[in-house]
Amino acid sequence: MAATKRQFTAVTEANSDDFRRPQAVLLTVIAVGSFVLTLPAPFFRMQPRLGSAVLEKIVTLTTGESFEAQTFSLLGGIRHLWVDGQSGLAAVLFLFSVLFPVIKLTGLVLQVGQLLPTTSSAVVWLSRLGKWSMLDVLVLALIVVAFKAFPGGTRIELCWGTWTFAISVIASMAASQLTSPTKSDVKTRVDPGKTH
Repeated sequence: MAATKRQFTAVTEANSDDFRRPQAVLLTVIAVGSFVLTLPAPFFRMQPRLGSAVLEKIVTLTTGESFEAQTFSLLGGIRHLWVDGQSGLAAVLFLFSVLFPVIKLTGLVLQVGQLLPTTSSAVVWLSRLGKWSMLDVLVLALIVVAFKAFPGGTRIELCWGTWTFAISVIASMAASQLTSPTKSDVKTRVDPGKTH
């Protein structure tokens, strides 16, 4: 009876993997494509204001600061922070909004392309990294909230790059969930010589 149950479980898991693979491939393609579009895409548009047209003119005349709307891409915004001397913030944003997603998406492509065995430690680490995906969205939310807190009616408008970034994060999370190792895969990785 126990052997029959193990055989049924193995067949069910194999069929489940066959069913989930095309969905995982599609979601991975969406995640990678969306992320590639995100990098140069307009991410947000900022219209700085001081609250008074007279005050804005005085500041413009004395400091040369412009109050024209500026549009930033993800990479352009990080570069702008770096050039303005905010290297710490630029590094954190680069790490969690560019480098981390590139590593995660590369691993996901390898996993979905079946170039990594499901029992490899890399797959287990990818599964663990998937829990940090929402950190990208949190960083974006913190940026928007920080800019919205500017005095004088400064406006922030999210552009289409924000939505491609969100699509990439959600699609990669879904693909990771579909390709995450099962409990039996993890047991096999831990003790490959042991039979159940």
